[in-house]
Parts: sequence; structure tokens; C-alpha cells
Amino acid sequence: MSNYIKELKVKGGVVNVGDSHTVPKALTTQTGLANDIDFIGRKEELKKVDELLNQNSMLLLLNGIGGIGKSTLASYYLNQKKANFDYYGFVQVNEDIKESFASAFSTSLDLKSEDIDELFAETMNKLNNLEGTKLLIIDDIKEMGNQLDEINTLLTLKNSGFQILFTSREVKEYIPQYFLDSMSIDDARDLFSKHYPTDEIDKVDKVLEYLDYHTLFIEMTAKTLKNKSKLTLEKLIEKFENGEFSKISVKRKESFNAYLTKLFNFEGLDEAEILLLKQFSILPSIGIRLDELETIFQRDNIEFEELLKYMSEKGWLMLSTDSYKLHQIIKEYILSSHTPTIEEIEPQVELFFKQVRKSSASDPLAQKLSFLPFFESISQIFTTLKLQDKRAGVFVNDLAYLYHHMGDYQKALHYFKQSLKIREEIGDKSGVGTTLNNISQIYKARGDLPTALTYLQKSLKIREEIGDKSGEGTTLNNISQIYQARGDLPTALTYLQKSLKIYEEIGDKSGEGATLNNISTIYQARGELPTALTYLQKSLKIQEEIGDKSGEGTTLNNISQIYQARGDLPTALTYLQKSLKIREEIGDKSGMCATLFNIGHIHLGNDEVTEAIGSWVKVYKIAKEIENAQALDALESLAEGLGLEGGLDAWERAKLTIG
Repeated sequence: MSNYIKELKVKGGVVNVGDSHTVPKALTTQTGLANDIDFIGRKEELKKVDELLNQNSMLLLLNGIGGIGKSTLASYYLNQKKANFDYYGFVQVNEDIKESFASAFSTSLDLKSEDIDELFAETMNKLNNLEGTKLLIIDDIKEMGNQLDEINTLLTLKNSGFQILFTSREVKEYIPQYFLDSMSIDDARDLFSKHYPTDEIDKVDKVLEYLDYHTLFIEMTAKTLKNKSKLTLEKLIEKFENGEFSKISVKRKESFNAYLTKLFNFEGLDEAEILLLKQFSILPSIGIRLDELETIFQRDNIEFEELLKYMSEKGWLMLSTDSYKLHQIIKEYILSSHTPTIEEIEPQVELFFKQVRKSSASDPLAQKLSFLPFFESISQIFTTLKLQDKRAGVFVNDLAYLYHHMGDYQKALHYFKQSLKIREEIGDKSGVGTTLNNISQIYKARGDLPTALTYLQKSLKIREEIGDKSGEGTTLNNISQIYQARGDLPTALTYLQKSLKIYEEIGDKSGEGATLNNISTIYQARGELPTALTYLQKSLKIQEEIGDKSGEGTTLNNISQIYQARGDLPTALTYLQKSLKIREEIGDKSGMCATLFNIGHIHLGNDEVTEAIGSWVKVYKIAKEIENAQALDALESLAEGLGLEGGLDAWERAKLTIG
């Protein structure tokens, strides 16, 4: 046999390779699509690929979800490095490795065999016999578990001096791998700006965040904006918020959904795997720890963890340390093409419905923040899936209330209006009255009193129509506050008296006590302190009778203000101490901040500076614990007013010396 003839046995066949054909440096006609002109960012990722490929026995598997940019990165790497190699090639795998290899190398290796197994054997034989340095990109391998023999055969090429970079959505443990994550925010901005230059960076960032920095959809979205003069960033964001992502039109009869279905499909998944993905699709696209998922899915067995790991190996879930994430783009695919039914997601919806109900104003803010992404995602699902029932209206209203409590009025208003729309569509008039009332409080907090009053009047009309006396009393109370804020004390008092009459008629002692308290503020504002004190004492008596500890704490605090205004600081301090004791008993830490703040001012009025600062240090500790921004801002202003340099830092220093 000639020295130029080699033999390779594959499945019993023997293939002869002659020396009459000159093999070109470019082993394939295809070298991928990326070049210097159209490739954006990913410098760190390129550097890492080069480093790992040269470290890991000449092999590397680049994996990640569909459309994230694996093929583009691999082809760019090839085009950047090909001058350093004697031979190079790029094989796009079309389902079957054998067929793809035979097609890719047919001309360059002058393949002669006819049977597909023999063609693959001949290809491998000739590749193994190439002398010199070689780089091979094997792109987009699917169903790796079904092609293990072929993959193992490809791995032998490293013994002939090949550097091989595989790309796949899947994971294979025995091949060194590098996970390609979403783009960095800077790279994402650069890619977006290349196709749609704009100065509205804040809106671009919102779009990028929603797209979860997914390479393909960043480019598609930017190009769609450029080609559609009527579509603006603002309108695009509105479509995202309304659950219309998949319906966004790229061109006539072609929407984002068409691209989603090209990237993903459920073929090959069983019922348990599909149900898992559907239930995952209503959760936020963030990393969620295994223990959290066990609670959410109400499963804590070995099989559940195995299922999660399997779905990450197949490229559906993104696994990072001990957390799993469903990317936003895959989530959009599931919601549009495999829409979950309410029965399929009921356990998760019910879990978060109970949790948002539990999250009251007295909960630590940090606890609420950990749930907010989940609450927001469930709220979005109500819109996307058009799941509009009474529970949905309550859920979204409660979410809005949380944002109101945190001072994020923009988000609070957004969710209150979403709740209002749901409640109007299902004919929940009681809910409509409540939400209109809540919306008014946002406008009041913003200082827009006319709009606040308009919403309150609408709420009052509905509550009168349906005979909701308790709600009517609440709305009358809130209307009085608008007139009080305007300085129209007589009108404010009239509405409070109407409210008090209603509460007395229906025997609502809690409402009666609160309204008496509010009436006292009118008389206090008019300088009629004895009358104000009388109403507060009536309020306190009722609250003591019904055991309304929260109301007691507030009323005692307010009574102290009357005595303070009279200059009777000892009596004022006595009432504040009673208020503090009650608020400590019930754990009302926000109320404790208010009372301790006032106690500090009493001490300051008595020239007891050390005691005053000691009280405010306590406020600081509690406010930090519950993340009470209002109290912390008040302390910062107080420190500046007292000439304590450093704002909040002053209280940090004081905390070390007074305690």
C-alpha cells in the first residue's frame, strides 16, 4: 500500500484515500455569517472562548438558548482566527451529523462514497489524515443524546490536531463547555443603536430589559422600529406591558411569533416537561433558587430536581449555581404558542394571591421586595392571558397598594388602573368603587387635588348606588381631606359629619373612631383646641371599647399634639409614652417611628438634648430596619437643622455613643 493511502474502519467498512486531490485551506464553502462589519460587542466572551478552547484539550462546547448569538460568535471567531491555521471549516448541522458532514466536505475532500455511513467514514478518514493545524466549528447540534456515536467519533479529531468548537442549546458533561449568557447592557445598547439610533436611552433600556438582552430580538426590534415610522419606543413599551409581544408585526403577515416558533418548539417533550415550562412561564425571568421553586411548584422530591436539571441540559432553563431561570424570550414563546390554561397554573396563582393579600403595610419592606417580581409577573399574566375575574382585580389592586405604600406612585397608578379596567369589565361595582378611591389617593399624594376629587366623586356615586355604606363613609372622609388640603375647612367638616352619621347608623365603631379623629384635625387647624381635644377623647373612648390598638396609638399621639400646642409639655410627653407603649405591644414599627420622633421634640423643648438625640437614634434604628424612607428623610432634615454635619451619618455616629 502507498504511503499516501490510509485505512479507517467504521462499522466494518474500509475507505481508501488517495493522493490525487489537493485539499484547500477552506474545508467548507460556508464560514458563518459574522464579520468585522456586522459583529457587535462580545469581546470578553470571544476572549474566554479562545482561552478555553486552547486550554481544554482542543475542545469546547458553546451552549445557550436559541437566538442568543452562539452561531454568530462561533463564526466570527473562525473568521478572526482562520489565518492562523492550515485548514479550517464551518459545519452547520441540519438535524443529522452524518449528512451535514458529508454535504459540507463533499467538494473539498473529493468524497466518492455513496452510502451515508461510508461517506461519514470517508470524511473522518480524510480529516484525520490532514497535516498541520486545523480549526473546525460544528454549529447547532440538536438532540445530542440521540447522536452520541457520531459525536464521539467527531471528538477523535482532536487526536489529529483539530481544535473543535461545538455550539448547541444542550449540554454534554464530557465536553468542556462555556455558557453564552445574554448580552451585557453596553453591548445590547450598541447593537440596538446600530439599527435604530436614538437619544431616548431610558426608553431603549426599558426595551432591552424586557427583551432580557436577547441578541436576535434586540436586532429584530431595532430594525422593526426603523422600518415602521408609526411605531415608537413608547408604543412598543406599551405593547410589551399589554402582553402583545408576540403580535408585534415585523412586516405584512409576519410577526415576532413567527420568529419565536422558528427558534423553539415543544417537539420531543413529554407532558410533565411541558407542564413545568407552562407553569414557569407565569414566573418572572429571574434566577429562582431550588428551595423557592419547591415551594412555588409544591414539590420537594428528587424527581423534581432531576426534571429541572434535565430541562436545563436540554436548553430550556438556564442554570446558574443553585438557581433556575426561564428566559423572557422563551417565556414569550410559551405564552403565545402553548398558552397555559388557568387549571394548569392555578396552584401558582393561588399561592401568590394569598401572599399579596398577606403583605400589609406593617410588613418589612425587604420582605415585600423579594415578592414584587413575582407579583408583577402574575399581574402581567392576567393581562396576557386575559384572565379577568374578581380575584385578578383584587390581586392587582393589592399590588398597587404595595407600591403606594413604598412611595412609587407611578407604578401604583399603573396597577390601580389595571385593576380598575378588570373590575369594570367584569362588573364588580364594589371593586370599582374601591379602586377609584385608591386612585384618588395617588393623585392627592402627587398634589393633583382636582383629579383626586374627580375620582372620589365617581367612587362616592357608585358606592351610593350599590348601598355600600362603609365604603361611602371612607370616600366621604377622603373627600373631606381634599377640601382640608385646599384650606376649605367648612366644606371638609361637612363631609366628615356626613361620614360620621353613616358610621353611627351602621354601627361601624372603627370608622366612627377614625372619623372623630379626623374631625379633631379640622378644629385644631381652626385653633379651637378644646373642641379638637373633645373629639379626640371621644375617639379614644371608642377605640378602647373595641380594642382598636392601632387607632389608640394614633389618637394618643394626636392628643399629645394638642397639649404640646398649649405648651403643656409634661402632659404631651405622658400621652406620647402611652402611644409608644401600645405601638410597641402591637409591633407597629412605623407608628413607633412617628411617636419617638415627637418624643424627641418634647425633650428638645425641655432642653434635654441628650434624651432628644437618644430618641431620634431609636427612630434611626427602626427606620433602617423597616426601610422607612419617609422617617429617614425626616431625620436627615432634622440633622441638618440641628447643625449635625453629615445628615444620616450623624445618626450613625450618635448611635455609637448613645444607645
